Formats: sequence, C-alpha cells, structure tokens
Amino acid sequence: MSSPRDERAYATAAWIAAVLTGLIVVWLTTIALQPEWRTRFSPHWLAWFGAPGNSSTALILGACFAATLLFRFLQQRRLPQGTTTIVLAVLTAIALLFSLSSFYYCEGSGTSERLEVIYRSLVLFVGGDGVPGGRCAESSPVALDIARIVALIVLLVAAIAAGLKLFRSQIDRVRVRLGGDLTVVVGVEDDIVGMIRAIRTTQDSRSKLVVLTSNADRPCVRAAREIGARVFELDLVETRNLGALKIWHRAKGIYLLSDDPQLNFSRFDEIDAAVRAQHTHRDSGGRVPLIVRIDDPWHAEHWRRQLMTDKRSRWAADAVGRYDFTAARLVRNILEREEPPQVVYIGCSAPLTYALLAEFAQYERERRLGDAIFNSLAARNHDGRPLRRPVASPAPRIVVTGAEARSAVRDHSHRQKHHRHRSEVLDIQLEPSVTTFDEIETALSRVVQPLEASANDGPNEYEVALILERSTPESLTDGTRLASRFPKMPMYVGGTSVGSPSATPIVGQLVNFPVTLDVDPDMPQDMWERAAMLKHSLYCIDQDPAKPSARPWAELDEFFRGSNRREILNGLWLVEDVADCTWDSDGAPVGVADIGDVAVDESEENCFAIARRAGIEREAYEEIICAEHTDWVAFHKSHGWRLGDVGDYPSNTERKVREFQTRTSSDLISWDEYTARGHRHYSTLSFMRILQVLDVLGFHSMPQWHLYPRNPARTVQATKLTSPLKWYDDQGGEKIGLPGDWLLENPDGQRRTIVPDAFATSYAPVDEAAGIYCRRGFTQGRRAIPGEEIRSIESHHDNPDIAVEGDHVMRSDSGGTWRIGSAAFADGYLPEVEAADD
Repeated sequence: MSSPRDERAYATAAWIAAVLTGLIVVWLTTIALQPEWRTRFSPHWLAWFGAPGNSSTALILGACFAATLLFRFLQQRRLPQGTTTIVLAVLTAIALLFSLSSFYYCEGSGTSERLEVIYRSLVLFVGGDGVPGGRCAESSPVALDIARIVALIVLLVAAIAAGLKLFRSQIDRVRVRLGGDLTVVVGVEDDIVGMIRAIRTTQDSRSKLVVLTSNADRPCVRAAREIGARVFELDLVETRNLGALKIWHRAKGIYLLSDDPQLNFSRFDEIDAAVRAQHTHRDSGGRVPLIVRIDDPWHAEHWRRQLMTDKRSRWAADAVGRYDFTAARLVRNILEREEPPQVVYIGCSAPLTYALLAEFAQYERERRLGDAIFNSLAARNHDGRPLRRPVASPAPRIVVTGAEARSAVRDHSHRQKHHRHRSEVLDIQLEPSVTTFDEIETALSRVVQPLEASANDGPNEYEVALILERSTPESLTDGTRLASRFPKMPMYVGGTSVGSPSATPIVGQLVNFPVTLDVDPDMPQDMWERAAMLKHSLYCIDQDPAKPSARPWAELDEFFRGSNRREILNGLWLVEDVADCTWDSDGAPVGVADIGDVAVDESEENCFAIARRAGIEREAYEEIICAEHTDWVAFHKSHGWRLGDVGDYPSNTERKVREFQTRTSSDLISWDEYTARGHRHYSTLSFMRILQVLDVLGFHSMPQWHLYPRNPARTVQATKLTSPLKWYDDQGGEKIGLPGDWLLENPDGQRRTIVPDAFATSYAPVDEAAGIYCRRGFTQGRRAIPGEEIRSIESHHDNPDIAVEGDHVMRSDSGGTWRIGSAAFADGYLPEVEAADD
C-alpha cells in the first residue's frame, strides 16, 4: 500500500508522463504535415528526433505512454475499471492522427486524395501495410511508421481482450486458484449488487473478491464483474461442490447471500465441514467473518447468537436481511436530518416494525456509550482540548400502530433481554387500533395541532416523522394523501412493491422506500463493520481530527479502517482462546455491572475491572493485551510499515502525520520494550474499548462451561425430606428444602438440599441402608464472575446468591444453576475433561 506522500508523487509523475506523451504526439503530427519544421524549429542537438526511420522516437513515445500507466497503477496499486477500453481508444486516436497527417502530406489535398488518405489510414487497422506514394515514395514520416505499429498493437490487444472476455470465467478460475487471500460471495441475487459493491469497498486491498454462481450470464453477475469481482462458475444446486473447492482456507470473509436461507445453511454446512477437515480457527489465528442472508429478522437473531456461542466455531457470524437493511437506511435517514424528529410513528408489518425497533434501540445504546465516554473525558479535560461527541441527538419516542403492533413490541422486549442493558432504552407507545388511513390521519392530527399552535417555522415544524409500509402499489397513495395534509412532516412510505427509492421528495417531504438489501455508501454492511466504525468513533472523541488515524470514517484511510476491523476480530478470538470464555447468546450474567453504558475513567485499574466483569482473570488479561500488541505490530509490518523514528515535531499530530506519510513508527517493538516506554496504557485502553463495543452490540463475554467429573471419593449422608427444611449456605444465605428433596450432610458437617432428579443422576449408594452415598458422573460448571447473581431452586426469589472471587456456577442437565464456593468445588470435583456444549 502506498503512503499519501508516495501517492501524490506517483500522481504527479503520471501527469508529467501524460503531458510529455501529448506533446510528442502533437509534435510528430505537426512534422508529418510539415516536415521542414523539424529542422527549422528543432535545436541542432535534437534534430534527430522525429526524423524518418528514427526508431528512438518511437521508443521514447512508447516509454512515456507506458510510464503514464505505470505511475497510475503505483498510485492506487490497481488500474481503474475500464482501463483497457481507454488505452485502446487512446492508441486508436494516436494511430489515426499519425496516419491521416502522414498520408495527407504524402498523397496531396485533392478530393480524391482525401478519400485515399482515409482509406489508407483505415487499412492499417486490418493489417494493411499502408505504403505511401507521392512525396513519400522513398521515405515516409516516422509518424506513419509509429501508426503502423500502434495499429497492429490495437488489433492485437483487441483480439486478446475479446479472447479474455470469451474465456473470462476460465481465466477467473485460474486467478482464484493461484493463491492469495479471498473474500467469497456465494450466490448472487438481483437485489444484492449494492452489497457486493460495499464488500468490494471494505475488503482488504490485497484480497480478491470472488463470486460463486451457477449462471455467469445473469445481469447481476455481470454487474458484480464490472465492480471488480472474479466470477467462478460452478453448479451450486449440488452443495457438495462447494466442499470440494480448495479455496476455503484462504477465505478472509464469506458471504452466503441466496434469498433462500435453508439453501444458505446447506452451503454453510458443506463449507464448514471442509474447513474443519483441514484447519481450525486456532490455526488461522481467529474467527473469519461469515455473513448469511436471512430475511426473517427473528430467525436471523437466533442463528447469529447460536453460532457465536460455539467457542469451537471458526466463524464470526452475522446475519443480514432486507428488513434489517431497510430499517438501518430509514433510521439513519431520520436521525441524520438537520432537525431530527422527536416522535416517529411506525405503521409497518411485524418484520419491519421489529427491525425498526431493534435499529432505534441499537442506535440509542451506541449513543449512550458515546455520551458516557464523552462526559467522562470532558470531566477530566483540564487542558481544554476540543472533544467530539459521537452522536448528538437521542432516539425519538416511538409510536407503533397497526394490528401487529402489540406482538412486534412484545417480541422486541424479549430481544432486549439478550443485552446486558436489560432496561428498555426506547420510549415506546402502542396504538394498535390505528390501522386505516383515516385513523392514521386522526392520530397524526392529535399530535400536530398543538405543535402548529406553537408557530414553529422550522423545516419540520411538527417534530414528527412517519414510516408507513404498504403491500400494493395502489395503497401507496396513502402516503401522497398524508403528505398533502402534512407537507412539512418527513414521511417514508414504501414496501416490497416499490422498485427503487425516491431520489427527491415526491410531495412535501414524502420519500418512497423499497424493502431491499441495498446498502447506502456510508452504511456498514455487517455487524463487524459496524463494530469497527463504532470503536473508531469512540477513539476519535478526544483525538485531533487532523491526525490520519482520527479522520471521520468516510475520510479515513483504508489502512486505519482495516486496523479497526482487525482489532474487533482479534479481540473476539483472544477472549475465547486465552481467557477461556465464550460469547454468550442468552445475555450477560445478572448482577454484574454494565460494561457498555457506564461513565468510567481510563485508569489501568478500571480497564482491568471492565475485563473482569467480562469474566477475564488477571493472568489471561495480561496475555491478551500482550498478544494484541504483537498482532498490531504484525499488521503494520504486513502493510509496509517499518521500525524507525521520524524525529521531533512541534506537536504529536504533526508527528503522526509524518509517521503515516513515511510508514514509520517507533512503536513496532516487543511488548516488553513497549511497556518499558510507558505505553502499556494504550493497549489496555484499546482492549477495554473492544469489550465495550462488543457488549453494546449484544456480544457478552462469559466464562466457558466445562464438564467437571464429580469426585467419587466424596461421600455424604443422604436423607429424604418429608417436610420443609430451612438451611444456610457458606455465605449465610437462607435456603429452603422441600418435601421429596434430599438433605446431604458432608463429613465436616456442612448441610444442603438437592432436588430428587439431580440427586438420582449425581449420587450412587455406597451403603444404602446407612444412607451413605458417593458422587458420580459429571456436572457442567464455569468460573463465576464476582458480583453476579445466581438463583438456585433452593434460593428465595428476592435473595439470590452473590458470587465472590473463586466461586463457580454449576448447571444441572435440566438447566438449574447453583453457586459453589472455592473450597467445596476443589473438594467435590476433579479437573475438567472438556468444554461443555451449550
């Protein structure tokens, strides 16, 4: 990758080479028309240039033209789309210009001679020799010699280009198999071209974009090829063909984008089996982004969390769908208005309503995280540095209308439980009886009339927006009728019957929207891109925007974008691999303080406290921040950075600009050297931000469940209860044993009760007559997070157990949990044998 300074130098060099090429073409054309000007106007030492038969002239012109292309390639490490066509057009123009001017001088300027000039010039492009007569019978202008060569080159290149186009699929197959990292899209539909463009924009510049399809002649596949994708044609109906491909170990991202989710799952099973047969995610160094199209938002949420929970999985899974993308586009459009509305009415189908509520809630969680960090930094900003608030306006109040309103809101509330932030972050009001046009108009009027009386003359004088979904083209007229009634109210009316979004408002502020998988240019195309963008926005709060690494995301260099993506994916893997944790799908532990929405300082102690709440212990924490720094160094070096010192500069910003320009950093050193310089804090702060970002997106780090053998040497005295029994645990917590439960008493006198099913599977009789039993089998368990609440069957509902350092949480086959202290755990269980399936 070229540095900005190198890019400017290459651009200047390309411009100079292009100007020289143009000047040479003009000069040779001139002396072809007027040969005597070569000796009259050329210096004596340059009189040879342009002389008939002079091969050096042709070589110099070819070198300047080639230099133009070379420097343009070095500027971006790739040539723009359509370069071949442009080159052919320019060469054809040069050949015609040279041949016409040469033959015009040689043949004369009469009418018949003019036709002869045109004929002879065109003959060059079909392999004719174009031998001139008249004044050039003995020696022809050098421009004509060059025109002959250029015409043959054009003919040859055109033939090669036609052959490449004819055998493009076969050539793409060879290019894909030759090696290098790949970003693979499996299955192409007409509505995902925009997403492929977004993937192409965000992928690593060193990675090839590959589209696997059964039919390379479809318009959407041709559009993908024009974007820059390599098309690999194979029979996707037989999913086993995917497993037979030898490319998956090189994939740095996989997108399964068929509109049939079951087909996507079948394809994933084949790919996953092929990858597991050859590699594990430990071999590859982390999880690989896997994006699967699932249009059903409920199904998408369940699938995403199910796959992320599996620690053994290679994949950083995310699901995308047309309702989720439509909701994201609408919410961004509404909240990025000059005056965002205070109230949003939603009258949509259940899937779109559910997706809209999820998007508004996610926006609000991200806003609260940014606000908490901004306020924390502002309170300690003693030197008056300007701070940038990531998001300014809070989420609006949401009014959900329609017959499906109640069920959609109920589903949203259930989804909210998956977040550590269990309280509802949105102000949601239900109006299920508002379904028809008249009822919607009446509901809007009730809100608008008081606001009209306040005489607000702003662009949205009502402070209200409407999102309305209609299933038929005829019912879309509801939008125009409402827009006529409320011309200053932002309205978004659409559905599956809308082909494309409105470029400008139709009536008033009415915009039509389609329910599609289209991606806006500045919108993340998956969860991991969103996480990278969020982390970057948090980093920028107290950074000088002039720093190359602190530019807004839309202006950020691709190197720094890639660095943010790397941090997120590397953080996912390190938490699993080093800290023995998993990304829980059922929400964070109850009672543990929030990670993602609290105002916290950036001290070393607090950075570790955040990690501790995520189930990461001190030894693993130290190993993680060391490994993250090592990976950071490797990432920089793989992109051409080198160790060095750029010298002293008046400000840190100027120093960082110079480092980026020269791709030089003094921090590309070992972890021990880095900490010796006092820079450890940068790594601990960065890791804390990764945990906060993932947490606010709904990914909660939890200690991994393991299978622990029960210690068979441990015996108890067991008695079946016939009446309720009150007892106390090692923390003094009151428990209740019910009739039918078993009372267990250890040799040291400790007592507890256990439900009958758990007793039957956990204990075997040693002396049944004497009531002596020994432990048997396995129990699932994990490290407890200090402060979390564990509610066992024996606990009072309002008096849960509170875990302390060293405790474990155990789980029965039926899903019941209980807390066990460190001493009792060491006495009652043997070392784990394997990770437990969740």
